[in-house]
Amino acid sequence: PPRAPPPPLPRAPPRARPPGLADTPSRARSQPSSPDVPRHESTDNVVPRPAATVVVLRDTDCGIQVLLLRRNEALLFAGGYWVFPGGAIDASDVSDADGDHTLSARLAACREASEEAGIDIIDGLAGLVSCGRWIGPVGEPRRYSTEYFLHHCEGEPAVEVDGSEIIEHRWLSASDALQQNLTGDLPLYPPTWFTLRQISRFHRVEHGITAISRATPLHVLPLFCD
Repeated sequence: PPRAPPPPLPRAPPRARPPGLADTPSRARSQPSSPDVPRHESTDNVVPRPAATVVVLRDTDCGIQVLLLRRNEALLFAGGYWVFPGGAIDASDVSDADGDHTLSARLAACREASEEAGIDIIDGLAGLVSCGRWIGPVGEPRRYSTEYFLHHCEGEPAVEVDGSEIIEHRWLSASDALQQNLTGDLPLYPPTWFTLRQISRFHRVEHGITAISRATPLHVLPLFCD
């Protein structure tokens, strides 16, 4: 039988600027998004900054729901995109982990969930399941090497976004999120899109986390193609 066509790639965000941060001049978007990279220098040698992301999951009568956060359009990095809670690993995370990278990534994931969404992952070190690493492609002016974790969130936690960097949140099934991305209503970065595809195969959080944790963790470095 003929092979099914591959799934569509994630859609880019709309250009409308939401309220929140102060307006950013349009000319700023033509400059490199990393302040450490002068305009006249190549971006091919940018070293990825360590980061961490936590995919917060909960069970509902209709299946698994995922917490997604919308970044302010005014942000130079991923402005307007829907993401999981996450961010760069801070010096305080490294210090609290005594320099251990794995532990500092877990601490950063818990901290970001609290800062961006008001969710306290009390059992964070034990309640985070590693599911891979995504590294920003060579040539990007701002690159991250991001550790991805899954977290099973019990009940219906109250979500409180900061109203500045993060301006909106939604609990969605992975399938609904992918469908909204397809129609252009939910812009996603490839790592977010791919993770949602993984989660969409499961109906209960426990089953998904068990299956993903038993698989070989993904280490992905996307490449730009001419």
